[in-house]
Amino acid sequence: MKNILTFLTLALFSSCVLFSQTNDNSTIEDYRKEIIGTWINENNSNTKIEFTNDGKIKRYFKNTLKFINKYYISRTCDGEMISLNKGYFLKTITNKGNEFCAYIEGLNYENNGLFSIMTKNQGKIVVYKKQ
Repeated sequence: MKNILTFLTLALFSSCVLFSQTNDNSTIEDYRKEIIGTWINENNSNTKIEFTNDGKIKRYFKNTLKFINKYYISRTCDGEMISLNKGYFLKTITNKGNEFCAYIEGLNYENNGLFSIMTKNQGKIVVYKKQ
């Protein structure tokens, strides 16, 4: 059982690395442009996020606005720094000043309409499809 679990973990990690949608040639400005718009959670169509030009992220559930927070795309978040050409963080800040970080795994790579992030604390991958 332990060998199967180890194998599955390695297979999942390998597939994430091999099929990562992050384009090493994309600049932070490319990411800032590509993220603008509305994205629907691939596993739960009731969950929707909207990124606006003025740095706000609006979170909806069942088409009801639940939260508006600030967002940033950056190489640093919560004391961690990503090397050049290795991607970016999506950093959100609540009205109370709480900061949440996620690694941007892919953002509309080759116009595929997908946005994937990996939560920093849990390592959970979340995929959104552009509306």
